[in-house]
Amino acid sequence: MIAAPSPLLGRLLHKSHVLDIRGRSYRLRDLDRTATASRSPG
Repeated sequence: MIAAPSPLLGRLLHKSHVLDIRGRSYRLRDLDRTATASRSPG
């Protein structure tokens, strides 16, 4: 068992920035495109 992971993470991440990314990911957009392309008649 790892002892005291919180202080270790605090030291590693103290200068980090949190990015709040909203919207659909490119993977989901590509999935939607392939799903709609496979449904189209032809």
